[in-house]
Amino acid sequence: MHPHAKSPRSVSIDTPLSSFPLLLQGGNIIPIRQRVRRSSPLMWQDPFTLIISLSKEGTASGKLYLDDGVGYDYQKGEYILRQFDYSSGTLRSTSKSTPTSAGDSVAPYDPRNNWAQAIGHVRVERIVILGLKNEPKSVTAGGKAAIEHTWEKGLASDSKKGGMGSRLTLKNPGVNVVEDWEIALH
Repeated sequence: MHPHAKSPRSVSIDTPLSSFPLLLQGGNIIPIRQRVRRSSPLMWQDPFTLIISLSKEGTASGKLYLDDGVGYDYQKGEYILRQFDYSSGTLRSTSKSTPTSAGDSVAPYDPRNNWAQAIGHVRVERIVILGLKNEPKSVTAGGKAAIEHTWEKGLASDSKKGGMGSRLTLKNPGVNVVEDWEIALH
């Protein structure tokens, strides 16, 4: 059972064989790469999309761990570890100090490590926020740069009705995945 869920539940969805649903637990931020590639090594410079599924309280959080996927340099601290948090109309990206898994021991995260510098140009190309109550009048990054966005009306995350949730899509927010940043909805 997911930590945000109060109790397990069953959901029945009518779907054709040609597609499948993606069910997101409210309160989570999921970083994904949407470019189609023939092999995963070609993806290392691809931009990210953040999918934010708001909880009933209007909050969400998630993490991104990323290393080169090849050797053992992650044990020396050659990796990316980001924390994403959304609350009260603000999305923040901050660095984490150390992975919390019980796997291999690793060095504490230093945002200036060689891997972080190698992919320092990798950007967040899109942010999708599901379940907002209202369309924001404006969206800014770092308190200044206006971000282009589109709004699809729908249900808020605290709605008791069934149906499609609202969808706010931020295009090219001008932030990189390895940096600390803040995006505000006004």
